[in-house]
Amino acid sequence: MDLDVVDAQILEGTQLHKKDFDEDELFSASVDVRAKLNDRTEVIIEIQVRK
Repeated sequence: MDLDVVDAQILEGTQLHKKDFDEDELFSASVDVRAKLNDRTEVIIEIQVRK
């Protein structure tokens, strides 16, 4: 994704761990980011990570 971002703000985020980062256990995180582009467009980007 090639966006000309001039500003970004984290709107919301969650993080779930079991057993303090044990490699065989569940890990997931999600973050919503509002990005303001050079042309004044605003987009919401949701990022999800799960192991």
